Amino acid sequence: MGKKKQQIVPTKLDVFSTQFDVNTPGFIKEAAENCNGGMYAICWNIFRTLIAMVAERATELNDPIMNVLMLRLNLYEVPNGERHKIIEQIKKEIEDGKETHKERP
Repeated sequence: MGKKKQQIVPTKLDVFSTQFDVNTPGFIKEAAENCNGGMYAICWNIFRTLIAMVAERATELNDPIMNVLMLRLNLYEVPNGERHKIIEQIKKEIEDGKETHKERP
């Protein structure tokens, strides 16, 4: 009998870790500018467009966990210094059982 592969699934608490965030738009821009053009530049531009579409859909769904992920990926525009405060607020609402779907940050 073969061994089952163990799947690593992040918990909700992992989602809220603000130790590491990603400046996704900046990363994509830098990668596209430094890939020596050609097919890679086209791929990065397509990727940027798809990520923007994912962010737009996430705003429509307005799921609290998805909103936190979008904030951590820097795909929602929020004032400087507010990102972590908003994440903590969403975390508290979820923990309190108030998974309300408010306007996105």
